[in-house]
Amino acid sequence: LTEDSLASMHMMMKRKIQQHGGDIDSIHVAPDTPENASDRRKPGPGMLVEAMSLHQVEPHNTAMVGDTINDILAAKRAGVPTRILVCTGHGEKRGLELEAKGIQLPLMVRGADDKDTFGIPVEALPCWICRDLNAAVDLLCKY
Repeated sequence: LTEDSLASMHMMMKRKIQQHGGDIDSIHVAPDTPENASDRRKPGPGMLVEAMSLHQVEPHNTAMVGDTINDILAAKRAGVPTRILVCTGHGEKRGLELEAKGIQLPLMVRGADDKDTFGIPVEALPCWICRDLNAAVDLLCKY
């Protein structure tokens, strides 16, 4: 992925969101490789801490929605209490597995006391699992 293609994706994403009445205040990227990862590369909390500082929000007033365990771990390490793992993108396989087991979503996975953490490391818990971004937004709007 080149810087130009990433910039193009970001422009397209912003345009589509604006067409639906939304706005993106900032985009944060960690271009480092896994072998040379800084604290900004997930599961490090750096990008989240940077974004919270830029927008002057506290972790307890922040939610993280992601499709990978690393997204959820980064949020936990940044002190973000509301973490939602979606079953789309990288999380699609998890969603199919939960569906095959007849598990109803959204689902709160609390910790080691749960019978099954559904592949989520205890370090990342508690964490919600939602079908997709729309379901995550619905969940956030309820609480």
